[in-house]
This record gives sequence, C-alpha cells and structure tokens, in this order.
Amino acid sequence: SRAVGARPRATAVASLLAPRMRVCMSSPDVVRPRASGGPSGGASRPPTRPWTSRSLKHTSALVMIPPRAVWEAVQEVRCVRDKSYLRWMPHVNLLYPFLEDDPSGETFADAAAIAADALKETAPFRCSLSAFAFFQHARSATVWLHPAECAGVDEEWARLNTRSASGDARDGDENEDEPCDVASNSNALEPGPPACPPASRGLVKAQRNLEAAFPFADHLSTISKAGFVPHVSVGQWPDAVSASAAVANLHATWRPLEFDVDAVFLISRPSDGSGPFQVRARVPLGGGQAEVFDKEGDATRRDAEWYREPYAPRAPPLGARCLVPKPKRGRGAR
Repeated sequence: SRAVGARPRATAVASLLAPRMRVCMSSPDVVRPRASGGPSGGASRPPTRPWTSRSLKHTSALVMIPPRAVWEAVQEVRCVRDKSYLRWMPHVNLLYPFLEDDPSGETFADAAAIAADALKETAPFRCSLSAFAFFQHARSATVWLHPAECAGVDEEWARLNTRSASGDARDGDENEDEPCDVASNSNALEPGPPACPPASRGLVKAQRNLEAAFPFADHLSTISKAGFVPHVSVGQWPDAVSASAAVANLHATWRPLEFDVDAVFLISRPSDGSGPFQVRARVPLGGGQAEVFDKEGDATRRDAEWYREPYAPRAPPLGARCLVPKPKRGRGAR
C-alpha cells in the first residue's frame, strides 16, 4: 500500500487505480487501500471532527517507530525486562491515549489526514538512541532510551557527555512519567539526563505540532512538570536504586543506534486486549499523503514495507517480566 501523487492529483490517480484504491470523501489527504469502491472528490482541507478527551482510548496511539533494522539491540533488553514487550513494538509515544480505531476505519483516516496537515512543515530528521535514563514511580521505576540529536550535531553533546550521570532520584507518582537526573540544558528543547545529548528537536517539534492539531490529546505534555519527555521504554525495575544500576550496566555495553525518521504512525490493538499493537496508518513528515491500511490488508506480501509486517516478537525467555500475570484487582485491592 503506497500513497500516490500530490494532493491535487489524488482523485485522478485513484480513478486510474480503481477498484483497488479510493480517496476517502472525508479525508482528501489520505489514500486508503480498499477492495472496491470508486474515487470521490473533496475539499482541500483536512476534516474536522467533534472529538474530545472522551474520544481517547488506551488501545490506540500516535507514535514514532524506529526502523525494524535497529530493533535487535532494543528488543534484547525488552524481552527480559519490559512488561509490555508482547503488546508494543519499540516506539516513542507522541499522542497517547489516542482516538479509537473504529471498525469502519474512518476515524483513523480522518486523524491521519489531520496529522499529515499538521506535519507538513516538519522535515524528516536523524535520531540517535545513545543513552539511558529512568522514571521513578511510587512502587517501581522504568528504564528508557533517550531519543536524541546525533553525536556531533550540537556542541552541547560533548560537554554533557563528560558529566556524571549520578544524582538523587526524585519522588514521583507511578502514573507520572517524570524523568530522573534531569540536567539543566538550555540548548535542548526538552530536558534529558546528564551524559545525554539534547533531545531530538525533530521529535519534539513533531509532537508539539501534533498536539496542536489534537489539543484534547495532551496527556503526555501535562502528565508531569517536565512536560513531554520523548522516550523508548525498555523495562521496569523495583526501585530507583536498581534502575540506576541497570542504567549504568546498559551504558557500559550499549552501542549507539542512529536512524532516519521520515514518518510517524497510527497504531491500535483489539479493544478486548487479545493482541499486540499493529500499524494502521503512516503519516509522512514534510508533506505528502498519509496511508491508511485495511486491517485485513496486504501486510504478508514479500515486498511489503517493514512497518506493514505484523508485530510478532520472538518468544521471551522464562521468567521474563512480560510473562508475569497481572495482579487481579478486587474490591479490597489497593
């Protein structure tokens, strides 16, 4: 499934490809693969919908996903330590929770069109996963990779990388993704731990523009005093002490990963929790048409793009965090 042509040509191109493709009447920026149907024109602006915070679901998200080619090292850590390893691919949440992926697919089609319009001035960028940090919660701590500017992009990187990564962990509620060991760095658009380069400017800009387009989905920028902190979660530890030790151990052997980011993705999973998240739409950076994929699409084709392959992680080892049953919450549970 591929987006074809520029926006003014979408209807003409769709007519040549019918009945395989159609342009949604409500989403002129989106080309959606369909089994049948004809082309239909529409306005030049993306649709508006009466969405509110009540429209958000934890079974949907708008995310940045690193290319599958760089997953291996990240998944080696996650398969042992991350409780969400079987449900989520490696990712950075940009808007979460997000709009429900309704059975018709129209909500995601409209959302993808709006996101494409919001990101048309955000150019593709290069990102690095080179350092770890952790969030401290009331009863646990989450270790995460820091999506950052690539080494050498900013002179501040060299100065920050000589500083100690030790420090006092701050208290925080387990529902607050508040970063520990935050450095004061005027050159970074978002705070990062010492020994980290500045947070990815492109990623922060993309999130800011998306939140402006979906202002009711501001959870990630309001969850803590730090605001939006881009991160790739790799696992959970019992407390700040063990998480700090894990960060030190991971830094000792980690080789930085660098990759290009040219799109963001709308993902969803079944509302009954029966399966992992899957990519349902691709939204390019810097302008262009969004692609929305049918749930029963052509993801199994050999020439399908990596993001169309179903998320099917390798089996975790015995004792992995993701295999531990969730505690049942009864009326007397605390």
